[in-house]
Amino acid sequence: MATKKKAVPLNGLFHYKEAGGTFGGEIVAGVSMGILAVCGMFMNMQMVLQYTTVDYFSSNNAQIASNGEIVAATWLVSMLVAAIGTIVMALVAKRPFVQVAGLSLSCVLVSTLSIKSGLTYNNMLVAVFVGNVIYLAVAAIPQLRRLFVDALPRAVRLAIPAAAGLLMAFVAAQLSGVFVMNNRGVVAYGAQQMLGIGTAALSSTPSISTYSFTTDAYHPQLLLSMLACVLAVAVYLFSARKTKATPFLNALLWGTVFFLVASALLVGVIWRTKGFSFNYLWARIWMVGAEDAMQAHLGTAFGSISLGGALASGFDFSGYEAEGGSAALLVTSAALNYVFLLLYDAQSTVDACDTVAKAEGGSKSALPLVVNGATNVVTGLLGVAPFTLGKESVVGTRDRGRSGLAGIVAGVIMLVSAFVWVVPALFCTITSYTVQFNLYGHYGKVLQLLTMCSFSVADAVMMVCGLMMLGRSIEAGITGSVERAPFVATVAATLLLSNLACGVACGMIAHVLVNAAPKPKRKGIKPVGFLERVGGVEPLVVTAVLAVMLVLWVL
Repeated sequence: MATKKKAVPLNGLFHYKEAGGTFGGEIVAGVSMGILAVCGMFMNMQMVLQYTTVDYFSSNNAQIASNGEIVAATWLVSMLVAAIGTIVMALVAKRPFVQVAGLSLSCVLVSTLSIKSGLTYNNMLVAVFVGNVIYLAVAAIPQLRRLFVDALPRAVRLAIPAAAGLLMAFVAAQLSGVFVMNNRGVVAYGAQQMLGIGTAALSSTPSISTYSFTTDAYHPQLLLSMLACVLAVAVYLFSARKTKATPFLNALLWGTVFFLVASALLVGVIWRTKGFSFNYLWARIWMVGAEDAMQAHLGTAFGSISLGGALASGFDFSGYEAEGGSAALLVTSAALNYVFLLLYDAQSTVDACDTVAKAEGGSKSALPLVVNGATNVVTGLLGVAPFTLGKESVVGTRDRGRSGLAGIVAGVIMLVSAFVWVVPALFCTITSYTVQFNLYGHYGKVLQLLTMCSFSVADAVMMVCGLMMLGRSIEAGITGSVERAPFVATVAATLLLSNLACGVACGMIAHVLVNAAPKPKRKGIKPVGFLERVGGVEPLVVTAVLAVMLVLWVL
């Protein structure tokens, strides 16, 4: 009797079996990416809304209600574009990539250019839009892509995902709440922002006194959140030993379940009277379905969508020029800054995913960058922050995602999250203890408070992801001081300057310096660099020119 073949759903479209994947693995990877992408989008909202609302941290109910409409519109449009862009990416590029608004990318201009200089948020969007058009051209035209990506020395190219991963791990460690925050120039989010700390920096692990009733406004949930992060990291380390495991999803779920159960026991149960307070659980239910949540704002949110409206007003630089600034110089320098940053960050995601899936082989197609560039042109027309290829894609690849099917699953989760806030209700941490006291009957307030929640366990998972990217890049093989110096320079400069494009520039300069001195010829050793065959131009000269360009436009 003939053996019945095992069904392989949708493999004819996505070919995940040929890439070494399974249907179950694609679903799990998509869930991992989708949850983390939604959490990341909420954290990104905190930055954007500080520049698009009036007195974002106001305690005045009327002002918060007014801000609620802006929050709803920003969230709805951003999530719809992110979801659709991710699904298009899955269908066109056939890779497990998600597109998200990144904390370090989508608001690069918002965080570096001062509103006090006369600039508006829409002015910055204009610069980003110009950058997106250039980025799309670079991604779509092979000659340009070879010049700015393939021309990079091998050591610098290997260092890009390592640098992006280390920077992400550094920021995620701060956002997780596991480390002490203080004023050092990195924007603070979640509970740190609500505690009145404007900036954050990695300092030291906190002592137990940090969580006392007198110093911890969110006791005991801040402590529980930190313990949940530690548990998540431990679960990852245990699960990662098995090749076919899904360590990131395991870490995310175990850390979250611990936080929810422990919080219910310490906050929901009134041990002194053996009673139970429904406030804690009811607050989370209210986030999902109350009339004060997204549903009450849909009409206004959809009505606020204006194709090109933000750009039309963004071309008015009169306020900036009145302060003595040059609009042309600003747009040119900021756009090129953005292009290099987005290009190399997106490439870091592609390279990291290829490295993680090396046993199955990774595609070197430029389609992911092209789709990302096209999506960002749309975001500019709609007036929302642009997207990058999220590092959540690396999480999905490690959790056995091998094709666009995982991206479809993630896109569906993001699409649902545009309207129903199941993900934030389950995965937000720390500030949810305070949210319950301001949750009921205040039009617009839930929207704003939710965007101010933190997602500590998700941050811990992304911290591990960043460190994994660093480790995989090192494992790829850096040989000798000639490659080690540019690699280290790229990673170190990215971390110190919080800018991947600056890191690449420093890495290229290091490459020029270590290769400038004449070296004895050795039989069988090929010259370093990718441009040996470009019109007879010396590779070192081309590398030097690109390095100078990056320094001029990025620093």
